[in-house]
Amino acid sequence: MTGLHSARQLCNAALMNVDFVRLSPEHSLRDAIEQMSGRRERYAAVISEEAFVGLVCDRDLRLALPSRLRRPLGRWSGSADDGCLIDDTSVMSVCIRRPFTAHPRGSAIASAQFMLHKQVGCLPIVDDASGLLGLLTLRDFARIFAAFAIGGGPALAAPQDAVVS
Repeated sequence: MTGLHSARQLCNAALMNVDFVRLSPEHSLRDAIEQMSGRRERYAAVISEEAFVGLVCDRDLRLALPSRLRRPLGRWSGSADDGCLIDDTSVMSVCIRRPFTAHPRGSAIASAQFMLHKQVGCLPIVDDASGLLGLLTLRDFARIFAAFAIGGGPALAAPQDAVVS
């Protein structure tokens, strides 16, 4: 079986990251920045009482922050006003509330094509009851590409059509 043939059979569950940043709707922008940057993650799931309610990415956070250009030598939280804003603003105010999602048995190739077409960097992987199982990111595809390029690859899962909403 060739590497390309193996890659075509990968499902989303084989690639998704299950160790992702989880935030509650009450978390502040500062909390999100600290947790995401501390783990070098670009995406975090917003979860309320075990229910997936949104997705926040580093770009959402950057757009919500005051401009660094006003204080060229300062940090983004350089003044008391800036600190108050990022401490008092919840992640729910900047998160994507209904992100595109995919099914764990969906085709990873179809998900990659969808992500490229829609220009999104992350697809939450949800079960039939919309429960969040993991996040599938462009970084996951880069990791698997590198594994196949050196002759490895992950364990294969049964091919299925992607369920992308």
